[in-house]
Amino acid sequence: MLENYGLLTDVDVLLFRLNAGVRQGGFGPVNCSKLDITQPDPDYVDRPSFRRGEKGQLLDSYPVPKALEIEIVFDDMQPDLLSMGLRGVPATYLQAAKTDEAVTVHVYHDRWVALGSNSLTAFAIAGKTAGEDYEVDLAAGLLRVLSTGSIADDTAVDATLSCQARVGSEIYMGTVPLIQLGILTVGGNLYYDGQAVELEVGQASVTPSGALAWVTNEPVSITLKGKLVTPHGWQGPVRYRAHTAA
Repeated sequence: MLENYGLLTDVDVLLFRLNAGVRQGGFGPVNCSKLDITQPDPDYVDRPSFRRGEKGQLLDSYPVPKALEIEIVFDDMQPDLLSMGLRGVPATYLQAAKTDEAVTVHVYHDRWVALGSNSLTAFAIAGKTAGEDYEVDLAAGLLRVLSTGSIADDTAVDATLSCQARVGSEIYMGTVPLIQLGILTVGGNLYYDGQAVELEVGQASVTPSGALAWVTNEPVSITLKGKLVTPHGWQGPVRYRAHTAA
């Protein structure tokens, strides 16, 4: 074993959502660009001297440590990971296929309204002409009637639409107040050939931090910040291991 060596990690990061302290299986390896564990400066409980000639001196001082803090940044956007940045829970989204289904839509001149379905394959308003009386965005499922056409403003129109069957996920943002995570990083030390390193966080109580840059020229990323908790049965909140072949 080397006597002196540095540490440059090359690791995979796995995130485990906790339910009542129990890990529900890990997501990953996550494309994580930052994982910082910070020990904040402690608070000090001091016993100052009030004796003559000793002003500003301490008779005793004791540092009271603060909880470890964590910050993690990643840009993988599977629903289970994105939901952490949205403080929500992913659910299944289903749209049934429709063929010439009759719908009634309340419309306004030169303003878009939602048709209730997306990925349309056909849309028509009887007796009206697309491009002259109305415009439709088939992919988004949006309708706009034109003030230059023959459809009255602020009125209900009958139409027919067809759409594809679609399956996916949906997340309602802001429904979960706190995210409980277990974190495991596994890999090696690039400065020490053959040395494996593991850093494991038993329980991180985190929430999203900063903006979720939805319209941007860069990949969307999520930042989670919070504090570390020592789970039952652990001696501390974080466990580090480094090992080589015996």
